[in-house]
Amino acid sequence: MIRKAFAVVASVVGLLVLTALLPWLTGREPAYAVLRAREREREITPELIEAVRREYGLPTTPWESLQQWTTNILHGDFGTSWVTGQDAFAQAVNGFGITFALTATSMALCVFVALALVLPRIAGMRAGKWTPSVLAVLAALPNFVVAVLLLWWLAVELRMFSVSGWASPAHMVLPVLAIGLPAAGLYGRVLLISADTALAEPWVESWRTNGVPKSTIIRFVTWRSLLPTLSQLTLFFAGTLSATAAIEVTFHLPGFGRNVVAAATAGDIPVLQAAVTVVLGIGIICGFVAQAIRGQYARKLRGSIATVGRPTGGRRFWSLILSIIPIVLIALGVPRSADIDSAQRFFSPSWQHPLGTDQLGRDIWARLADGIGATIGTAILVTVVCALIALVIGHLGAPVQFFGDAMNAVPAILLGLILAGVLGRSMLTAAIAVFLVGWIPLAVHCVEVANEAAASGHYRFAQTMGASRWHLLKLHVLPTTIPAVVRHAVTRIAHNAIALAALGFLGVGAGVGSPDWGVILNESTQYLERAPWLAWGPMIGLASLGVAATIATDRFVGKRQTN
Repeated sequence: MIRKAFAVVASVVGLLVLTALLPWLTGREPAYAVLRAREREREITPELIEAVRREYGLPTTPWESLQQWTTNILHGDFGTSWVTGQDAFAQAVNGFGITFALTATSMALCVFVALALVLPRIAGMRAGKWTPSVLAVLAALPNFVVAVLLLWWLAVELRMFSVSGWASPAHMVLPVLAIGLPAAGLYGRVLLISADTALAEPWVESWRTNGVPKSTIIRFVTWRSLLPTLSQLTLFFAGTLSATAAIEVTFHLPGFGRNVVAAATAGDIPVLQAAVTVVLGIGIICGFVAQAIRGQYARKLRGSIATVGRPTGGRRFWSLILSIIPIVLIALGVPRSADIDSAQRFFSPSWQHPLGTDQLGRDIWARLADGIGATIGTAILVTVVCALIALVIGHLGAPVQFFGDAMNAVPAILLGLILAGVLGRSMLTAAIAVFLVGWIPLAVHCVEVANEAAASGHYRFAQTMGASRWHLLKLHVLPTTIPAVVRHAVTRIAHNAIALAALGFLGVGAGVGSPDWGVILNESTQYLERAPWLAWGPMIGLASLGVAATIATDRFVGKRQTN
């Protein structure tokens, strides 16, 4: 208990310190960052730097910056925006109510859809056999891809809803669907495992044997399935609340996430610092709520849980193969030319241009093929670095959990926005953000496998015989951890590619004109009414990546449970 408390405190304090030092991450004092945010084209002189220092009362050393920021926030003062001159905290939380309402409604939809899909499984209905597949498809779809799909189909083509704004409840429908449906897939998979576990418990069969009505069994199994997932649902809420930026940008919602995007784009660090503090506060509150829920129900559930493994088999392998076929077909467009041709702007799909042309007359198939390197190639490089770091850090044991808890408090998209505000918008910035989050699951897995190896009989025998730590590591731990982490890393490539594409979609990753799939999808949203085919290719590619990521993860988890 003390160890967990220390981990939480260390994580929060560490993130607050990093937040206070954000202006210094550029390698220069904050005055330079202020000028970059306010007047990018102006020549920087020592006199101008001194004037900015006096105007904003800026510190001249990192230690002074940490002291000043800590003292100010204890008095509720987050400073002023470097761009607008307004109160930084007020500007950061402006629209927070919209984001909260959007997240709460999306979570309600998430629970409703998940229950609707899992109940047939609990009731033993024939339709229940499709539940895992439907949930897997929903979980595989990136929410910003769903947002663009709904925007094109329901708003532009069918004109059933508005394309943007927040003027009435009707404006909530599409954003809520875009967030709630993929979230229902993720939460539903957790709920499904809990339901299968509950159905395997002895009391269920006992009740059936003793003639308890089926409706009563279904009701109690459903409640029993929900209880272990309530704490995770709380954490889902916190994560969703902090990562609505892509949806708010797509539908032009004046919410918290869009404010963070605007601050990151402008390099307005005080607003970003306030936003990070808000997210940390939400994470701490939700963490305590989740812990309270676990504590309340742990005693009731203790001793009644059966173990239910995930099914494995050849079908999932062939599903994985099928999911990457669209990506292979996209790759066949590499020999095609993606040169600009103004005479062929907005050509619809044809034999000459199977996926059409874009606003500059470039062949979309060729652009998507070129984007494989920017999207998937970068993801592979990031994943390799994540795996190498995880293998080094993962053998340190407990400290990994402490730092992992700290980094898990900040979603990858929010972390990318923060880094973009400090380091500038680039593919490198996006890659760093994905790396800072991506190594955590690999390192935690490395710790678990290393602990299993250390508990084995041959390890303990060698240890008893006086083997050195290096001998134990080289002969008894590394041969187990390296293959395990490599296999896990392969399943993370698609996840990392989607994260990079999401940052490109928000305009803080790959630059304008890049063939990155997220950038192409973002560009297509401006022409959905005139040329909807601009969005078809990147949507199919990103959806295929999502399906591949889900299936690969299932195969990996299934093999671990089997082993």
